[in-house]
Amino acid sequence: MNTKKFYIILFSVLIFGLILSVNLKSSDILGSVYHAGGPKLNFSEKQKDFGKILQGDIVQYEFDFINDGDTTLEITNVQTSCGCTAATVGEKNKYAPGEKGKIRITFNSNGKVGKIEKTVLVQSNSPAPNDQIILTLNFDVKLPTEEEKKHMMVMPGASIFAGVCVDCHVTKGIGKIGKELFDADCGICHGDAKDHKPHGPIDKNTMSKYSDDELITFIKNGSPTQPTMMPGFHKDNGGPLTTDEIMTLIAYIRSDLSVNSFIKE
Repeated sequence: MNTKKFYIILFSVLIFGLILSVNLKSSDILGSVYHAGGPKLNFSEKQKDFGKILQGDIVQYEFDFINDGDTTLEITNVQTSCGCTAATVGEKNKYAPGEKGKIRITFNSNGKVGKIEKTVLVQSNSPAPNDQIILTLNFDVKLPTEEEKKHMMVMPGASIFAGVCVDCHVTKGIGKIGKELFDADCGICHGDAKDHKPHGPIDKNTMSKYSDDELITFIKNGSPTQPTMMPGFHKDNGGPLTTDEIMTLIAYIRSDLSVNSFIKE
């Protein structure tokens, strides 16, 4: 074999080997794409900005999704960032390939003010990274004007002492008295505006114009003279507190200690 033929054969073998190698790698890549299979959770949107709303508004919204995979998708968990936001997946949690569904969100802006961001974690049997998807909702909650208040109803006790609001307005205060009860039940709404508290601070100075009986009445029954976001907290009015528990709040408010300093701790 002459030298020319030798190099031609060698060159042909090298080219054949290179083509074979590329084809094998392509097959591997395509195999991983087309044969991985499984469900795939895909949302048409993952963020919604609602802009400005009035404090007290209840906002409802639906996030649409589809199973873009080739096997059954199962929504295993839907978890919200706090009790003021509820999320449900509807009447079922399993979806065939190509089937669509909705995550229904309800946000209660009672007690909220300023720019608020809430999140909903949706977990499924979809392979990563779609196994955990976060939906985000943004609100700019403003306090109602005096004119707007005229058209608002007094908040009934059942609206925050039942349903999704229980975690924030009831559960945290169970078994507590005095300072701890104030922090759990009162501190969620009362405090400094810079801390995004919708209502002013309560301490012995700001409450000096009211008698003990007046304060007890406000806590038990809510405000009797004007629209308010505060319902009656006594058990007789659908609230979570007994008379004895309310008296420990009065004792704490009348103390020399600054209520707000404890809220910030």
